[in-house]
Amino acid sequence: MVIYRVAERLGMVTVAGNGLVQYIVTVTIVLCGTVLLAVTLRKIIGLMETKICYKTTED
Repeated sequence: MVIYRVAERLGMVTVAGNGLVQYIVTVTIVLCGTVLLAVTLRKIIGLMETKICYKTTED
């Protein structure tokens, strides 16, 4: 829902007008945004885990 709201605030949802094309564009934007968010958070969490593990083995 957050990804949809961001796309809506940026005006990307209504770029294709109304109807089926708008729905397809909206679904595509939300799916791509969700995948990008998941990949980004996965990398951030991985970096945090390695730093935490490195600090605990360093002590």
